Order: sequence, then C-alpha cells, then structure tokens
Amino acid sequence: PQDASKLKIADATIVDVESVYGAVRLRALVTDRVAVNEVFIPMHWSDNFASNARVNAMVHPRHDPVSGQPALKNQSVMLAPSDMKTYGFMLTRQRLDLLDYDYWAIARVQNGWATEFASASSPVCVMEEIQKYADLALPESESVRFDDANQAMYRACWFDRRNNLLQVIFLAAHPVPLARHAIVSMLGHDFKTRNERLAVVSGVGFSSSEDVGAMVCSCMQVGIKTIRKSIDSGCNTVQDVGDSCGAGTQCGTCRADIRRLLSARLLTHSLPSSQDQIPAEKA
Repeated sequence: PQDASKLKIADATIVDVESVYGAVRLRALVTDRVAVNEVFIPMHWSDNFASNARVNAMVHPRHDPVSGQPALKNQSVMLAPSDMKTYGFMLTRQRLDLLDYDYWAIARVQNGWATEFASASSPVCVMEEIQKYADLALPESESVRFDDANQAMYRACWFDRRNNLLQVIFLAAHPVPLARHAIVSMLGHDFKTRNERLAVVSGVGFSSSEDVGAMVCSCMQVGIKTIRKSIDSGCNTVQDVGDSCGAGTQCGTCRADIRRLLSARLLTHSLPSSQDQIPAEKA
C-alpha cells in the first residue's frame, strides 16, 4: 500500500512494469502480502491468454553453468500507472481472437469466454467500436443498451432469436465493479422476458442469484463472500472451510488466502464492541 500510494497506483488499475530486458502490462492488486519495495507477478500467463503478461520476458538471462537452471526469481523493475481512459469487462460465446486493446486478459468460463480489458481511448469511442463490430458480427441479434455519459458508463448485451445471451459488455472510466460470477452464469440462461434482459446490464444479475464475491478458489469456483459465510457459520480451520464449501480442496494455492480470511475474522471477533470501548476523552 505504501508503494502504491507513492506511485499513484490504485487497485485493479493497469500498471506498466519495465526492466532493462523487457516490459509487461498488468492489473494491480494492492496488498500488504509483499514487502515494501517489492512486487510479485505470477509467471503462468502466456501470449495466448493476455496481451503482454509474460513476466519472464523481462527477467535477466542468467542461469546455472552446470544444470542450465535459469534464475527466474528476481529482477529489478520500475513501475508506473498506465494511462488508461477505459476499463471493460466482456462476455462472449466464442473467443474473440482479434482483440485490439492496450491491455486484455481472457479466460474460459462456463458456456463462453470472459475478457478483462483497458484502452487509452475514451469509453464512448470504445463503445462505438464495439457497436460497429456487433452490427457486423451479430446482424440478426437483439440488443439492450444502457448509456450514462455523465459517468462515462456504457453497457450493452446482445441476444439471438433462441433467447440466448451472445455477448455482454461493461465499460467505465475506472475498473468496472460488478458481480462477475452472477453475470457469467447468465450465459446459460433462457431469456424470455425483457426484465430478464435488463438484469444483464444491471451488473448484479438476477435477484435470485448469489453474489459470491471475488474468486478465491479457481479450482472449485468459490468466491470470497462464500468463504466468509462458511467462517461465520463456525468454520475455524482451512479444513473446515474446505469441508463446508470446497475451497482449498484441490491444488491448494488458495489455502494461504483462506488462512488470512480466518485470521482477519478472528481478529474482528476478538476486538471489543463499541459499547465496551473506553470513551476517548476518558482514555
């Protein structure tokens, strides 16, 4: 957080990371899980799933002279916020291979593909480009659109004649806040009424769908709100959480995050209530 404040980097914004060997462009996660003056970047992204996220392309080429093992674990880098005027989230039935944004990262989801992206163009210009593409690629579709020029917010979705959701786009001048899991689940819904179609551009999904929060366990598709609900119901260990909702029961990468959630909730519950606290003037 100290480094992010100093560099004017906000959570979920786009950051340019550069070394003497190369550069990448990534989304920021502001966290105290790394030390001051350090940045952690996962190395598992390829050019197939992101525009410019191959971290090893900017790491020094040194290696062990005997085994040939590369020294990929450390490298001095410079960070700077990237000048993005538009942030977007898009769902499509088919993968879009002609992505031409300044930043994008794509992932397979049930019934389609989810793409996070950002552009140096304004939201209204990006929306115009997407509309032109949809007019050509989805000529027989029906659309629902929401524009708020005052807040630079644009949303639209397209449906085929069989009431299937084909594509949905959310644009804003800042990272887009919405219930992604609830929106993704709509790709498998049969849309028969206009109210159901309006629920897509609402950004929260159907009133009956649960907002699970940011994804913590990718293997089991368990969000942070679901894990917190398990903890509130009495789960006191990572194993308890796994037995309750499945999080952390596969590859195990998220178990450290689950432990942090357990610790944070334990700390919250151990603090005195406002009624028990000593008034400031008497302290």
